[in-house]
Amino acid sequence: MVLFRASNPYDMVKIASVFSLLFVLVCYAQPKEKIINFDFGEVSSKEILSHKFVLKEKVVSAVSMCDCLKINISKEKHKFVVGIELDPEGYEGKVSLEGLLIKDDNNIIRLRISAVVRKD
Repeated sequence: MVLFRASNPYDMVKIASVFSLLFVLVCYAQPKEKIINFDFGEVSSKEILSHKFVLKEKVVSAVSMCDCLKINISKEKHKFVVGIELDPEGYEGKVSLEGLLIKDDNNIIRLRISAVVRKD
């Protein structure tokens, strides 16, 4: 069964060009994910760690992947302050945690938080 038969070679070039253009448009139409990496470095398992990020994007909510990582959002003038707090108790060695910030346009900002926890 033949779905399409080109009458001349230029028809195939045109069809391939159209499909290539559609492919590029679909790929770039997907929402873009921003990633923020932050490393606390070497820390004690007994200390509570905190850090603040200042963002221009409007953040409407936050999701933490672990109870040991708390994420707070506040608005200061025209900027959004995202505060994170990490309690490394119970961890040892390299720790990597993630959180998600949901923006008002439903795109996300992925927070990747890491630390090397030593037992004291």
